[in-house]
Amino acid sequence: VSVQKLTEKSMAATAVTEPAGADSEAVLELGYWGIRGLGHPCRLVLACSGCKFVEKVYGRPRPGDPTPGDWFGKKHSLGMAVPNLPYVVDGDIMLSETLAVIRYICETRADWLLGEGRAERARQDSLLHRCHFDNTNLRSLCYDFIVGTGFQRGDGSRQDSLRFNREAFDVKGFARSRAEIMLAEVRPEGFLVGKKHTAADLFLYEHLALCRCVDEALEDEVPAAKAFRERIEAIPEVKAYREGGDWIEWPLNAFFCPINNTPSDAAANPEAGGGMPYRPMPPR
Repeated sequence: VSVQKLTEKSMAATAVTEPAGADSEAVLELGYWGIRGLGHPCRLVLACSGCKFVEKVYGRPRPGDPTPGDWFGKKHSLGMAVPNLPYVVDGDIMLSETLAVIRYICETRADWLLGEGRAERARQDSLLHRCHFDNTNLRSLCYDFIVGTGFQRGDGSRQDSLRFNREAFDVKGFARSRAEIMLAEVRPEGFLVGKKHTAADLFLYEHLALCRCVDEALEDEVPAAKAFRERIEAIPEVKAYREGGDWIEWPLNAFFCPINNTPSDAAANPEAGGGMPYRPMPPR
């Protein structure tokens, strides 16, 4: 089944039309920023599910681009509980938050990605949540502030997110230790749960990409990391998605994030200033 994708660059939406003879399966809508971030695990789950989906990509986080006010201007008018990115719209059902989005996609489009049987499903849930937890912490270290701690006070003033001195913390050591903890859970069959990949494996694949941003030697010094990446990339659906025009290679984090891609990536893209390398999304 072909994957349709929509890039939303402004407030004006572009209509997506189904080709003649298309089946009547509902087309799910995924919304996220134009980066890998927390959207990529959802994209990978969708790609492996084989279902049709439309993606609304809000803004492109590169120096000089305008603030993506299209999302902030309409998020509270959608009728969605706690509106956030990523989100999913499926008919009259709307929900946000990464793990909720992943579970909904799996339950409605690819139940097997949650594991087979009660024992596998319990293990998949546990490892998926742990990987998300580690990823959130590492992402905060990359951004130099604790994600989600900013808020609007009752008097209308803004409390900025809690910041910290990243230089005083061993970010590389943290990334390596958390990568090794998760990789130690990979079963002899090559995946976290059983003989097949699950949503947890797809999330770990993306988490390891973030780990490599701060730990360039990860795959050289931890062979299991490279082996796992190659195993996931060999999955036919993942391979097809990566080779298609919808795959986002860079950036992993927003353009203003001090840690984004590796130094080698920065060298390959010298026009990106301020130590914030950016490579545009492939043409659509």
